[in-house]
Amino acid sequence: MTDLSNKLYQVQTQIEQGKYEAAAIALQRLIPKHGNVSDVHGMLCSTFLRMRKYDQAIYAAERALEISPDSPYMLHDCALAWSQKGDGKRAEEIMRRVIEIAPTFAPARLHLANLALDRQNAREAAEHCEVALANESNAMVLVTYIGALLQQGRVAEANQTAKESLAKYPNERMLATAYATTLNSMDDADPAESAAAHRLYGELVRARADQEAPTLAKQGMPIGPWLKRTPGVALDGNMPLRVGIVTADARTHSCAFFLLPLLQRLKERSGTSAAGAIEVVVYSTNLVKDSMTDRIKAAAHIFRDCAQLTEILLAQKIRDDRVHILIDLMGHTLGDSLMACELRPAPVQVTYLGYPNTTGLTSMDWRIVDSQTDPTGDGPWGLPFDQRATERLFRLDPCFLCYRPPQGDVDSARDEVVVPEPRWTTALSRDPAAAPVFGSFNASTKLSDGTIACWAAVLRGCPHSRIVLKAGGFSDPAVREHIVMGFQSFGVAAERIEFLERTKSIREHLSLYASIDIALDSFPYNGTTTTCEAMWMGVPVITKAGRTHAARVGVSLLLAAGTAELIAADESSDSSIGPDSHANYVSCVKALVQDHARLTLYRKTLRQQMARSPLCDEASFAERFAGALRVMWREFV
Repeated sequence: MTDLSNKLYQVQTQIEQGKYEAAAIALQRLIPKHGNVSDVHGMLCSTFLRMRKYDQAIYAAERALEISPDSPYMLHDCALAWSQKGDGKRAEEIMRRVIEIAPTFAPARLHLANLALDRQNAREAAEHCEVALANESNAMVLVTYIGALLQQGRVAEANQTAKESLAKYPNERMLATAYATTLNSMDDADPAESAAAHRLYGELVRARADQEAPTLAKQGMPIGPWLKRTPGVALDGNMPLRVGIVTADARTHSCAFFLLPLLQRLKERSGTSAAGAIEVVVYSTNLVKDSMTDRIKAAAHIFRDCAQLTEILLAQKIRDDRVHILIDLMGHTLGDSLMACELRPAPVQVTYLGYPNTTGLTSMDWRIVDSQTDPTGDGPWGLPFDQRATERLFRLDPCFLCYRPPQGDVDSARDEVVVPEPRWTTALSRDPAAAPVFGSFNASTKLSDGTIACWAAVLRGCPHSRIVLKAGGFSDPAVREHIVMGFQSFGVAAERIEFLERTKSIREHLSLYASIDIALDSFPYNGTTTTCEAMWMGVPVITKAGRTHAARVGVSLLLAAGTAELIAADESSDSSIGPDSHANYVSCVKALVQDHARLTLYRKTLRQQMARSPLCDEASFAERFAGALRVMWREFV
């Protein structure tokens, strides 16, 4: 082994041990003597990528490519750095050059697949994955392939692929999370199976944390909260608290519309009294920033941009900030920070808002829900809700969410978007044959086979009616084709389905409700923001009381808004999606269709009713939320 090879081997060992700073320094010291060796620059690029120092990674990659311009590995790492920096277009150009040189190179195919998913092109993403998988099996390619299937609405296929892949790679936590998340959208998913899948993920993360523990301890980053119980030192249950919120959605995102008013109200509340004060630190883990980021930054007491921190360094940052209660807003969604949470940087850890199920982590102490999304005791929903979660459930009644209606565009947020006139009931006065228009603006991933079967029954029961579907995923022909075929299999012609793509502004988006008479909620994965937006625009929403949190969010929202009459009971616990199932849902829709006076009344009064309801009472919600955190803290001390 040459002297350089020996040094590179030592550096590789440092990288594998997570000693990235030491590895980067060692590599930089090699450059004056070995700057003509592409591997030196290549390893430096790889190290900077792990450190999330993307500018330095790009520079190192470009130096390596000057020496080896056709290296698939270096081109890939260079593209990866550009992508992580936020320039997807530049990254894609480089990745396409890679597959020209090496058509089956799995890392490039994987990256192109992920970029295609970002563009809402699930079919292209699946095709890239299939090319890579035809050459060799790859766990991370399988993860993205499952996501591409899910985005196309091929939920059962995604679930089966995830199950088979996890059997092949039982220690891959990303496959474990993919399997767990597909179960949220399965019509016939067993709550016990879902609970077990999430717990499996937690076990894999725990094993990874245990593996990292010795190295982290040597680096002065021990696993565990900064606050240790010390004999003779009493902690005060009423002491001022520092609350950390970690999220990848501090940007224009549905979760941000629920987060922003909570932050603002908590900040207002903290200024009124020192007793029981709460200081909020937001840890933003996404490179994307926009006007919503600025608002969240202004609403927080402290805002930390952590987009370039590894999960280990994120945990260290939270620990260094002496956070008392850490709130995870991501769960198993894209960009999650569950590994950072597993490192236990805070004494009390809570999950909330962004994910409709347990995290599976035993290090997560609480999950905030309500008594409608997660009822207590035994019931027709199978496994009791409290037994499904690794966390303790804190039921924040009457609703675990508080909605702030949008005004105007997200960027200007000034002019109120007015409720449109009743469309169908007005048309009936001129044409007795006029038919209702149904609508759903839920993501394509939520349109399960059962949902399509049910909505097809609604359309069959209302001659000449149509349904309008809007989501970013509908820009993909494969997604539209899958949904149309689903409706056709239940006797509904394609011309009765209208697809709308993403709009440029909130104002334009909300204005589309003028063409809809009744909104239909998806299941078993309900809408949240979409349900609130529809009601705010005077459009009643029909939902169904299901057996999981994801399938009961609509119940919570409608009860909070005072529209319990729009909730259909769950027909059964079976998996039937035939033409005669979902009778209660269909009956609920038909009753509303026939009640023209009630439809008109909803259009005229639903916004005011909602505005006066607990669903939009920000001040009261912030008090309840702060009270919940105080209860959690007192139980800890």
